[in-house]
Amino acid sequence: MRLKIAKFVPGLMLLFMVALASAGCNGETDPDLGTEIENTVDYYRQNKVELKSWWNLIALRSAGENLHSENWKHPKWDSSKLDKEAPATDYAGFILGMLAKNESPEKAWEDRNLTRELKQLQQPDGSFGDTINNTIWAMIALDAASGNYNESKALEYLLGLQRNDGGFSLEGQTGDPDVTGMALVALSQHQDKPQVEEAIEHAVKYLDDAQLDTAGFSSMETDNLNSLSTVISGLIAVGEDPLSEDWRKNNTTVLDALLRFQLDNNSFSFTLEGSSNSMATHQALIALGDLETGKTIWQNLE
Repeated sequence: MRLKIAKFVPGLMLLFMVALASAGCNGETDPDLGTEIENTVDYYRQNKVELKSWWNLIALRSAGENLHSENWKHPKWDSSKLDKEAPATDYAGFILGMLAKNESPEKAWEDRNLTRELKQLQQPDGSFGDTINNTIWAMIALDAASGNYNESKALEYLLGLQRNDGGFSLEGQTGDPDVTGMALVALSQHQDKPQVEEAIEHAVKYLDDAQLDTAGFSSMETDNLNSLSTVISGLIAVGEDPLSEDWRKNNTTVLDALLRFQLDNNSFSFTLEGSSNSMATHQALIALGDLETGKTIWQNLE
């Protein structure tokens, strides 16, 4: 079983090293991460100055953008959207978006403490709702916000959902790369616990086995950008180096695989035959930022 075969080297240094090796073999060099990030940010400047989603905030923060510069207009969030019926994923989104803007989720709309409200959604079994996504995103948000919750129960619940193949999924008995990638992010803040380390080993092995010959990943039998992006973030979160030889297929890196989905206007599509897609674009930018820094933005919102 392989785990952390190569610890992460910051993206630009590693790309330089890989580029030298590649040039020696065939005269070609790998794409430059800084340029690709700037191209994608430029797409936002030209088309998405008004940031309507917390995902946009996270993506631009991961690219090193100052979200309080005059370039960007923040979303107007209505507190009524977070009522007693709102799922944990909604709370997590608000919390993560506020952290991306360097704002305190404990002082939302002046009179609400969102970390405390999210904590109160935790169930006796440790979950934060009836789907795995609620628990994954609640853990990511509360860990990012240093919010107290019953970590041991949450971990017990999440680890109990790991499939026999090592992956995690919304349903069924086999893993899914998207869910597995984000589960790794949630687990990464708890690696001091032996059972978590074992689960991470199993999940990384699952992703190793699931990687396509294109160096990408598929969900529902579709090679797609979103699956690849979440896997990149998940691997980085647990100390893997997605740009290392261990994750290269047919002399193709995960960065090469990701850039196949980039369109002429520097946005990204969900599938190779698709058109510009907002979710694909901000998930691609998050992955690019994570590759450049060698840290995932989900662990770096303090």
